[in-house]
Amino acid sequence: MTHRGRPDMLAGVHPSSARARPSWLWVSLFGLIALAGIVSREWALIHQPGAVGRFFSGPGDFPPQAVVTAFMHGQSVVAAYAQLGPSPYPSPYPLPYLLAFMPIGLLGDPLIRPAAILICACLFVLSLGLLGGGLRNPGIWPVLISVPVLDSLLSSHLPSEVGLTGLCLAAWAQPRRRWVLLGVGLAIGLIRPPNALPLVAVLVYSSWGEWRGLIKAAAAGACVLLPPVLFAFWLDPGWLAVYRDNVGTTVYAGLPLVVLEFGGAWALLLLQVATILGALYLVRSRRGQPLDPDLAAYAISLGVLSSKLSGAYSGIYALPAVARLGLRPQLSWTPWIASGAAWLLELSFLPGMLAGAPAQPQWESVVAYWFVFAAWPLAVVTAGTGRIENPASAGHAC
Repeated sequence: MTHRGRPDMLAGVHPSSARARPSWLWVSLFGLIALAGIVSREWALIHQPGAVGRFFSGPGDFPPQAVVTAFMHGQSVVAAYAQLGPSPYPSPYPLPYLLAFMPIGLLGDPLIRPAAILICACLFVLSLGLLGGGLRNPGIWPVLISVPVLDSLLSSHLPSEVGLTGLCLAAWAQPRRRWVLLGVGLAIGLIRPPNALPLVAVLVYSSWGEWRGLIKAAAAGACVLLPPVLFAFWLDPGWLAVYRDNVGTTVYAGLPLVVLEFGGAWALLLLQVATILGALYLVRSRRGQPLDPDLAAYAISLGVLSSKLSGAYSGIYALPAVARLGLRPQLSWTPWIASGAAWLLELSFLPGMLAGAPAQPQWESVVAYWFVFAAWPLAVVTAGTGRIENPASAGHAC
């Protein structure tokens, strides 16, 4: 029998708070480092007159604004879609997903940017509530003010936040056998296929034998995706070819850029396959069993390795895993150290910016990899054990 009648398989999803809590002295020190890092990273925004006002004008990285404008004026939606993204790189997001954002795009200036930022913040908090251990987990606080979160909010990168929330919803639903929610979550998370595919493989493998449930999940996902897909084809049947070209010509960084330089598109495909196989290796002993939330969170983080990594914001996909380390008394300092180290790196940019260098170097994107590395204890502790390993959840059984 379990505490309050909850099954053992759910004990690790929202375990009790970790016993070890950082002292106020160290929390204050972390806050000072983070504040200094924020000032360093956003020095141009803070220093230049009128920069704050310009920041809140325009859609930022909110992608479908040109699509909304074309649709409202009877212009070619696909032509606008092909020109999305920071010039000269087009948007790598499928058009049906961008069409789903159109109601937000209708807000226009000056509402669209604040609305997108607010939605991003709410979605990230929801993601941490679903898979990061909830507000009782002390590890979520350094994650909430980490570099990837700030970058995502300042750029109003709504597709990434939506994708993360969808994947966290799917991972939350699997051990509870909420098949419809699992399918809905995966359908939403596929807005960023490289980030989603490792978790898709893990969820199918860990649900092996639950055929009725998997069929329900597939049907629910189809119901979510079919309307915007049909709408996209109705607007212009050629959008799929444009999407393929966009993926091939968008800006890449990190491992995807390296493999593209050496082996082209096939090497990029092999990198994606490698991340999927790596995620499946972690859950190899849990076929047909409830998915450990630690493994689910780390599987999501592995998707960062094969994503296009065009900014530090890509690291948000590793943050639920980093936050979950705060649930382990022996590792409760890890989220604070990981986030603080990233801010120290950002602080190192300030001398260059004072000398007139660009605000952030191109290689800043690899900050996302740092958070994937920081979460590795989740994979080492649980891999191959065949059971949920979470010391913080031991108190739930009775």
